[in-house]
Amino acid sequence: MKYILKIVPFTALLIIICCNRPMTNFSQNEDPYWISANGVCNNKPPDSTITVASFNIKFSLKIQEAIKELRSYPFAEADIILLQEMDEKGTIDLSEELQYNYIYFPMSYNRKYKKNFGNAILSKWPIKNPSKKILPHFQPLNKQRRGVTSAIIEYGEMDIRAYSIHLETPILSRSKRIEQLKTAIENISLSDRKELVIAGGDFNSLFAKDVQEMVNMCRSYKLDWSTEDLGYTLQKFSVIKPTLDHIFTKGFRIIDTGKIHPSSAS
Repeated sequence: MKYILKIVPFTALLIIICCNRPMTNFSQNEDPYWISANGVCNNKPPDSTITVASFNIKFSLKIQEAIKELRSYPFAEADIILLQEMDEKGTIDLSEELQYNYIYFPMSYNRKYKKNFGNAILSKWPIKNPSKKILPHFQPLNKQRRGVTSAIIEYGEMDIRAYSIHLETPILSRSKRIEQLKTAIENISLSDRKELVIAGGDFNSLFAKDVQEMVNMCRSYKLDWSTEDLGYTLQKFSVIKPTLDHIFTKGFRIIDTGKIHPSSAS
């Protein structure tokens, strides 16, 4: 499933997944990453609206299918794309085919698929100040660590701080996943009302209480729950419909939201 949301100097979007094989984690100080030379895409002039998409492409296994979906309306209009479960090849292929600047940080190495696993940000505008943050707590079964990729997007004379977030599945306790979320967003200013922020991705909030506590945490950092009215983001067996994915924003006015499913790439 894909999530889309439209805003006036203000926007956001998102998606989901998990893993059950032994992993090799990168530490906070290990710094493999891939970044485009800004200007790879035809940098789009700032407009009165921004469209942001978030897409969890399962282990980057179906990149060509993802490219087809991202070329379809309304994803074809996306200015910023937050990606989860990416490897470097998938990120580069997407960005080159669809003409985006990109930043990608792997958080771990998946031994089953023999590829890196992490988050990426694609942008029609230049990207600067890229960083990653390894989130606290291991997944109990495979010892995987999750993380967040963040960067500043140069939107004309304004800066937008973007976060692509992927929290652990509910195999980790709710309290520890809330700690992961707090770590992901703790650098957002509590006092700068002019700060522009887009924070979205796969929060793995399976239960209603998960959702509420994560929303409360984001609101404590002055973030608006921009996808509040969109409902479930995963459907299994017609009856299991959790809201795993969210987008939170600061400094934006939301003018439209939506979700698209099913997705062959997710």
